[in-house]
Amino acid sequence: MIKKELSTFILLAVALGSVPGHTSEIESHQSEIVSAIPVDNSNQAGWWSPMARHNGATYFAYNYQDNNNTGQHKVYVTRLDSNGNSTTTSLKEVNFSEWVHKDDFGHDQPSIAVDGNGRVHVWADMHADADGWHYFRSQPVGNDSTMELLRNNELTDSTPNTTGAFTYPIAATAPNGDIYLIVRNQPGRHNTPTPDYKGVGELYHWENTISKWRLAGTFAEKDNAVVYPDDIAVDKDGNVHILWEWAYSHPRANRHYGSYLQYHPSEDAFFTAAGTRLTSPATTTTPGVVFQGVPPSRSFNSNDNGIQTAKLAVYGAENKVSIAYRFYNDNKYQLYRKRWNGAWTQRETLESRPTIAALGHTHNGQRARVYYTLNGNTPNQNRLQVIERYTNTPWQKYVLSSKNIERIHALELNSQEDLLYGVEICSGTTQKSDSSGHCSHSNGAKLSILKVGSTL
Repeated sequence: MIKKELSTFILLAVALGSVPGHTSEIESHQSEIVSAIPVDNSNQAGWWSPMARHNGATYFAYNYQDNNNTGQHKVYVTRLDSNGNSTTTSLKEVNFSEWVHKDDFGHDQPSIAVDGNGRVHVWADMHADADGWHYFRSQPVGNDSTMELLRNNELTDSTPNTTGAFTYPIAATAPNGDIYLIVRNQPGRHNTPTPDYKGVGELYHWENTISKWRLAGTFAEKDNAVVYPDDIAVDKDGNVHILWEWAYSHPRANRHYGSYLQYHPSEDAFFTAAGTRLTSPATTTTPGVVFQGVPPSRSFNSNDNGIQTAKLAVYGAENKVSIAYRFYNDNKYQLYRKRWNGAWTQRETLESRPTIAALGHTHNGQRARVYYTLNGNTPNQNRLQVIERYTNTPWQKYVLSSKNIERIHALELNSQEDLLYGVEICSGTTQKSDSSGHCSHSNGAKLSILKVGSTL
């Protein structure tokens, strides 16, 4: 494990605890860096799953600077074992040439998952491209320290969607080693002369024992609407939890109808949180699916602001569901939380100050945490925060960093600790991120993978 001072680095990983009755904001100065590396500044997304765990190792994917081609990037994957030893490789075409793709902020970023046999699966640079899936997989079985990530056509070959226009792939690994992937598909986007921008939500299933993909089903579909996937999780019983939002008519920044449902592999069917089986894909009017509707003062079929970015946590013996999300209120995107408790609970305000599209949520059964970034409206003022609450105690806020944190991803490391993937965008005009991770140029960025402990 690598430990460094954070005088010039982006992110503080701190030991956190609860202070009953104390609600003021605390700035923490203790830190423990797991890894810090330079990355391309296009390595930013609010929806992705760029980090995974398998057999005690942490895997993370990221856009890396292509110094030979301005406006393009490579995609790297690093494996960090429990002793701090790392292995890094780049995505490659089937002829072993390096995969290179154009920058596209918020769209062309990688998601990763590792199956039960240690095979690494990566989806990268998929923004409704005409060539369909950009899917890569390592080949060796049972040797997760070796990664040769080649582009793979099996998702196309083994599913009904021989063509498609895919965006926002998000993946999670089940306890049995299977992988589930949600993605938006706009199969008519490249129709000529009239494109069809309707975007449906699809769930794909990697059956690890037979090493094959299949389309599990379409979980959301509505005329004149576009699905925006937000998050996916698989609980200890193997059931899949899916989170998404909707845009009217065509892709747009203003979305509404925060939605949630489950997929039960044992029945090969989708269910609402209340346990109602769906016989067709969910829409914005399917009972029990929408947790955040459209206020009376706003309209779905307009450019009114609504929900933007949501993350879920599934916890406890009963697989309870908690959702953290950003919702537009009082002229800014504030942070809220809802839970399922036989019905969706009243909206709980976690942060009334303006936030950006950086969000993470974990729950260990006793402690809920939401990681987020404040919008400082000036350079280097995007302050990374965490708000946490233990059972029957007030929420407590902590400042993790005052650096320019643009995007984050969080997962539970164990019953007490979290891992945080954080991207700092460099400032200045003369130097890119160097090999030691120092950050000082608007065309570069720094990635840190950080362990957040359990006690202050």
